[in-house]
Amino acid sequence: MKRIDPWILGAIAVALAVRLARLDTADLWLDEALTLQRIQLPWARSVLYELFSGGDANQLPGYFILLKAWASLAGTSTLALRIPSVVFSLVTVVLTTALAGTLAGNRAARWTAWLAAISPYLLHHAQEARMYPLLSALAAASLLLLARYLRGRVSGLGATFIIVNLLLLATHYYSMFFVGAVLLVLLLRHRRPWSSWLPAGAISALFVLGLMLLAVLVAGHTSGAVYKTGFLAFPGVIWSMLSGYTLMPSPAELHVEGVRAVLPFLPVALLCAVPACLLAVSGVRALDSDARLVLLTTFLIPVLAPFMVSLVFPGVSINPRYAMPAAPAMLALFGIAIARGYPAHFTIRLSSLILIAVMATGTVRHLITPGHGREDTRAAGKWLDAHVPTDEPVVVTSFEMQLLAAIRWPDRKFVLYPDRNTIATRKNAAALASALPRTAPGRTVYLFGRSWLSDPGNALRDDLVKDYKQCPGLEARGIRILCLLR
Repeated sequence: MKRIDPWILGAIAVALAVRLARLDTADLWLDEALTLQRIQLPWARSVLYELFSGGDANQLPGYFILLKAWASLAGTSTLALRIPSVVFSLVTVVLTTALAGTLAGNRAARWTAWLAAISPYLLHHAQEARMYPLLSALAAASLLLLARYLRGRVSGLGATFIIVNLLLLATHYYSMFFVGAVLLVLLLRHRRPWSSWLPAGAISALFVLGLMLLAVLVAGHTSGAVYKTGFLAFPGVIWSMLSGYTLMPSPAELHVEGVRAVLPFLPVALLCAVPACLLAVSGVRALDSDARLVLLTTFLIPVLAPFMVSLVFPGVSINPRYAMPAAPAMLALFGIAIARGYPAHFTIRLSSLILIAVMATGTVRHLITPGHGREDTRAAGKWLDAHVPTDEPVVVTSFEMQLLAAIRWPDRKFVLYPDRNTIATRKNAAALASALPRTAPGRTVYLFGRSWLSDPGNALRDDLVKDYKQCPGLEARGIRILCLLR
């Protein structure tokens, strides 16, 4: 029996420790609240809701089925809902380590294990109740099966390969790009006899085609507010995968300030860009043709494909989290680059240290503030409990904040204003302010959150502050509550 490598075992232990650290410190945010809402539906409706809920059908049921089964045993506390993500993320670390070992040997596996263990990108998603860690775990499993086949470790691809790809495709629409990339590699680098790969590849391809048809016919093509794909969008996705989300602007800052929000983080990103490129090139050069094709194809296609699709369907959502299936290939490539070049080349040693420092910084910053960039619903809840009776309606300014508030405070009533199809501008803000709903004698309590959806330039909020007297309100992260006297 092969001895377990203590360096790899240590990395796995560290990975588990950082993923469990402060796991339930941050409250559920919007996407997690939607997760909770959906797993509380009856079984049949929970599955069908994901597929046939009109314009909101932009999620597939795979993850929700697994989480609903888990919640029936463990409950729906914040900690319980996030535990499966920790497990899936840990599996990602293990399988990505095995992938690097299969392609480039034990030293590469060691480095890859530690990079995956401290990755702030993996850590962030490991601590939220969403499907992205499951995506990375299944992607790593599919890649590992492909690599073992190409290396001759197994004689063929069979039922396990088909099941892993099916689970991937049942978890997220954008997984079709990753599975398509895997099948492209298989087509270009298959090993004869045909029977060793063609049946599994053909069945997986049929699943991809089926999901593409479902995406066109059933899925909603928007998800909340669509992020603009400016010239920094693609570099921003890569930077997110390297540094996590604490060394970049929050979504609210991006919506409000645009490119200006990036400027404070630009020096660090530029400092890391050159070392990351050097490591990527070094890793590619160190690989044989099979390994090079495997890692480059399964990294580039899942990252680039959403941008290509957005040219055809401008309403599709693009977000760094959708690149999660590409994370195992990226981490393996960097691990191989460091393993091959660290002992002999000063530039590789320096580049490795810079990359590790950036990743470690992102991880530490996330652990310090697990709810980075998210609405401080805890502070808002305390203020509402202290100042607003439960039976007094509260006005909210965006449909996303209305959803979050209804799940976060189910005993309260929330009134959306303006309606979902109205965007406040300098031209209509005065009329909207004058028609503000009266929710209690003498005052209206108005909660602004995710206001880039309905009041992107703060025109409505400015007119309300100008036109109404105020009683004490609240200013918290991502949320502002105005108490307006009539």
